[in-house]
Amino acid sequence: VHAIIDKFAERGLRSLAVALQEVPERTKESPGGPWTFCGLLPLFDPPRHDSAETIRRALNLGVCVKMITGDQLAIAKETGRRLGMGTNMYPSSSLLGREKDENEALPVDELIEKADGFAGVFPEHKYEIVKILQEKKHIVGMT
Repeated sequence: VHAIIDKFAERGLRSLAVALQEVPERTKESPGGPWTFCGLLPLFDPPRHDSAETIRRALNLGVCVKMITGDQLAIAKETGRRLGMGTNMYPSSSLLGREKDENEALPVDELIEKADGFAGVFPEHKYEIVKILQEKKHIVGMT
């Protein structure tokens, strides 16, 4: 199942699991039987129709555009590719120094400046990213 979810994500698709539960008593208080996994549905949540053009225009004006999303890393990379904004995306764990790769030596503030975006983030991550960019004298806007 996880391999299928990962394959969907590489194509920019989210996954919705479908399950079935029998409730013989037909009351909402009844615990019912065990859940049975039925399958996965791929879902495409496209960016707004004007996103690619807006990003292209911003980039042409010298604006550094970053994607900060709660989506999976693979979805963020595919979305970034489709929108023409880059695929140099990192998981939110890299903001906490938990990733052991070539970025291990980079301080978090440099990683944030270098990245095209971050995936799997929570609101507190977004706040920290914005705060660090502002501390580095960047003007920051969000949509």
